Amino acid sequence: MAGGSVNYQISKTITGKNTNEFALFNNGITVLSDETYLNTKVAKKGVGQLILMNPQIINGGQTAYTLSNIYQDVLDGKIEETVFDNKEVLLKVITFSEDSTDNSSKKLELIESISKATNQQTEVSEADRRSNDKIQIELQNLIYENYGLFYQRKAGEFGEGLKNKYITRHNIIDRELLLRLILATKLKPSQARRTGGATLFKKTNFDNILTSTKDYKKYIYAYDIYSKLVEIQNTFKEDKNNKDGIINYGYALRYGKFAVISVIIQKYDEYKEKDIGVIVHDVLSNWIKFENSISKEKINNSYFREVPDLETGKIRQIQNFDGYYKGTTINQQVKNFYLD
Repeated sequence: MAGGSVNYQISKTITGKNTNEFALFNNGITVLSDETYLNTKVAKKGVGQLILMNPQIINGGQTAYTLSNIYQDVLDGKIEETVFDNKEVLLKVITFSEDSTDNSSKKLELIESISKATNQQTEVSEADRRSNDKIQIELQNLIYENYGLFYQRKAGEFGEGLKNKYITRHNIIDRELLLRLILATKLKPSQARRTGGATLFKKTNFDNILTSTKDYKKYIYAYDIYSKLVEIQNTFKEDKNNKDGIINYGYALRYGKFAVISVIIQKYDEYKEKDIGVIVHDVLSNWIKFENSISKEKINNSYFREVPDLETGKIRQIQNFDGYYKGTTINQQVKNFYLD
């Protein structure tokens, strides 16, 4: 609902005008249903009752959400109910035949096809296109049932819960972050850090990253590690002379979170019952030693190289840890990390 957003513009067309431009400017709402009934005998001329079974909005979610927010403001007494007078929104209802609802997989395929077709006028992200994939729904259910956490497979899915303070952001796992964590559990910290969000959710990439839900406990363990690393990083937020704890832990917290996860996850079966804070600190305490070691290896010359200082003649090392943690050698080298 931020100023300038699509939702904001929709809202202003309702609240800022007395006439029905909204019906002309808005593409309306498309709803799927398993069954639809229209009852015209409601004792009011020109009025009917539309009954939908198992309705699902597949286009116009922003419109529906914005209208619901305005209506909530009416209920709360913030604005007058007359704001809706003479305003209309187009509603398209697509109803499945009995044959089409018999096979759930075919139904999901049809929903996706209709969704893509009806959303051509509005940009839909690759992440949102994947949001109804069966594997995502299953993963969301497993995470909630076993950990009480909310895996956000749809953009803004838990917006109302946050707004009304039923849940906090700490309870929500971002879908893009989870894919990066899955890559880290597969010992691919480089891809986890360098791959753009849109690329992660392209169908071929997405299908190769999230192949099954059997390792969901490992994914949540990776999420717990990540959360602990962020917590430690935040303790250095006000320290201007030691941003991100570089003096203490090298670049582990600034660039290497996914690499740290890859190191720890290799011993998942050994570590999963132990205190995660202790494990993380043990690994971090050895991280500067790890970075000193890899910076001297020839294979990393493109990230770390020694050059003479033009003024003093002394040898100094040029370091590119940002590039290293997104580069071609980190994946193999996290496998060689060891603790004292």
